[in-house]
Amino acid sequence: MKLPFACHAALTFIWVCFLTLPAFSQKIVGLNGNIYTPGYREYKAADSARRYKPGAVSGSHLFYRPEEIDVWYPAKADAGSKPLTYKYFLSLFERRANSFQDSVKYTGLADELLQHFTVGNSSPNTNITTKSFPEANEAPGHFPVIVYMSSYNGMSYENVPLFENLASHGYIVLSISSIGRYPGNMTLQYLDVIEQVKDAEFALRLTGERDKNTDTTKLGIIGYSYGGVAAALLAMENKQVKAVLSLDGSEVHYYGRDKSEDNDFDRLRRNSHWTPPSFRCAYAYLESDHKSDDGPVDSIYSFPKEAAKKRYYARVLEATHEDFSCVSGLGAGENQIYQSVNQLALDYFEQYLRNSVGSFDAVLGVLSAGKRISLSTEGLTRASGRIILSGEIVDGTTGEPIPYVSIGIPLGNCGTVSSTRGTFRLDVAATLALGVVRISSLGYQPKTFTATELRADLLNKPVIALQRQVNQLGEISVKAGRLRTKVIGNTSQSKFFNVGFPLRDLGSEVGIKVSLGRKKVFIRSFNFNISNMRMDSCTFRLNIYNIQNGKPGDNLLRQNIITRISNKPGAYSIDLRPYHILLNGSVFVSLEWIDGKTKEEHGAVFFSAGLLSSSYHRKTTEADWVKFKGLGAAFNLEVAEE
Repeated sequence: MKLPFACHAALTFIWVCFLTLPAFSQKIVGLNGNIYTPGYREYKAADSARRYKPGAVSGSHLFYRPEEIDVWYPAKADAGSKPLTYKYFLSLFERRANSFQDSVKYTGLADELLQHFTVGNSSPNTNITTKSFPEANEAPGHFPVIVYMSSYNGMSYENVPLFENLASHGYIVLSISSIGRYPGNMTLQYLDVIEQVKDAEFALRLTGERDKNTDTTKLGIIGYSYGGVAAALLAMENKQVKAVLSLDGSEVHYYGRDKSEDNDFDRLRRNSHWTPPSFRCAYAYLESDHKSDDGPVDSIYSFPKEAAKKRYYARVLEATHEDFSCVSGLGAGENQIYQSVNQLALDYFEQYLRNSVGSFDAVLGVLSAGKRISLSTEGLTRASGRIILSGEIVDGTTGEPIPYVSIGIPLGNCGTVSSTRGTFRLDVAATLALGVVRISSLGYQPKTFTATELRADLLNKPVIALQRQVNQLGEISVKAGRLRTKVIGNTSQSKFFNVGFPLRDLGSEVGIKVSLGRKKVFIRSFNFNISNMRMDSCTFRLNIYNIQNGKPGDNLLRQNIITRISNKPGAYSIDLRPYHILLNGSVFVSLEWIDGKTKEEHGAVFFSAGLLSSSYHRKTTEADWVKFKGLGAAFNLEVAEE
């Protein structure tokens, strides 16, 4: 199984792969008055009904499907017993990355993660305790069961506080890791997703045999992100399921953003096991905010109305995709959205597994009245036509093609970059027909058109000419004997912490904020470290922006600075001395993907990163910049100052 486990790539365009400490300090208060100690145990087994590694020898640990199941349950802790530290769950993260494959071994991952955590006033290396008591004595009684389907390549660490909250109120939670076919990597392909479903079915059988306090007549499912598809399939297969709660699940599919994922989802829907009419239990979908703004959408698939006994769609306002897990930024204990989601989850199962009449409906009403969620009974739908813009961009004086020109709709999250031959193709939703398309390149005067105007012009003549822009630069005098150099920025070379992006849209960009100081400095080089490269070759453009309203503003450079790199991970440097760049104050430094080759439909690049900082990303040129707290790309500048 490849690292990282928790890259929610289905719904975010930057892959920020890190862990955060959850809200372990929150006080758990329930509806039914029965507050239990959250007990924890782990089951390790093998499903002899399924072969796992192709070619494995009978008797080896990878011959049959390995099963590692995390279980939280209502318990009574003995006096003197101690809860687990969060480091334990990080150690599971490392151990499972090794135990489900035998080609790569990860060592020291948990320790490296722990070195960087800071929560409240605590310092790194503090063993933060959870509320999970290992092998605690089971509380007497029979309790409803909730199956949790983890996110894309995820496991239980991503929502420990949610499981503790449910267990403390009398639920047994089975957390099912997201592990596909050997070597364990999850995709949206049916043959991978169904492995997670079968893992859940195995877990239900196993706990039914071993835990006599389970009440499987009261069975619920939670699916987070990619786990939403697996949750839907499990509910279609298992008629005992009473209620499904989807936390921004990918069973609601946004078509038009990724062709390969669209094809995978279509093939999954055509499978004989995908039978929405058989989905007859209650269904609630909690969606993150502004997801529709992430890029052009042709249509949105959601369950037909007849596919659920009772269904809810609620958009949690101002929530990001990560707010539905404890992987939402350092200091997640203060994340009110996450705590609200946990309470909604509890209220939902109180109503549909314990028949607590109207408890979920009531809290939805309160949150809706308080403008914290928006409700819809019709589900999510959208359809639009497309406007295809294609042509060539040339120098207005020489007629020569201009490579790497930016073409996009500001704030429309829609853009691209011209090829080395100046050609481009931009696919625009019809809803953006009156949106302003901006065409710009360093050293040239920009042009703007509405999408409709540009289409008409290109149909008449598929060529756009840009005129050169003369920039007068002042002389820079550098006295070598009086200079001292220093490095400013993030110098991490971590193999575990990564910031990157799937290379789908030309113009996709990642950057960090760098403070150069009050005195002007001479920029000698830009340096970065690639931890994982999934491209045969890749071309980036270096950009340096000023700051406007806390985000990248105007490009301070006067010409393109292009770097082409190989498919090898490691340290890279761009010599900036020939460009005579003299700057001070705070700036944003970024790398923009403008070209590359891969044998796959989409490649990806991951930069080493460091914790306790932030990264900025936009999915394509002219798109909105989005800040990701807690993890900064390993970008740095070597500067010289007098």
